[in-house]
Amino acid sequence: SFRITGSTGGAHGLTFTFQNDSEKASALGSSGPGMGFEGISKAVAIEFDTRGSLSGELRDNHVAIIVGSVMNELAQVPATVDLNDGSVYNAWVDYNGISD
Repeated sequence: SFRITGSTGGAHGLTFTFQNDSEKASALGSSGPGMGFEGISKAVAIEFDTRGSLSGELRDNHVAIIVGSVMNELAQVPATVDLNDGSVYNAWVDYNGISD
């Protein structure tokens, strides 16, 4: 579950990240458009973005799968709700840790 609150114009959002960085649990990506993900090596994330601020992104309110960089969105879809409205949302992620 997660909740995003803030300005009506949105912010950058958040990522749910799987990583195998050498920093282990201490790995921390850059803030702002980096969404706490940018700079973490060997990582994949689900991005809940409330403001499209990078080239090639949907304008705002989208969900994406990103690998290695916030600039590398493998897939993105518009959110069907306003992710920045303060409501609690649930997301489900299936992950197979055996495959690379």
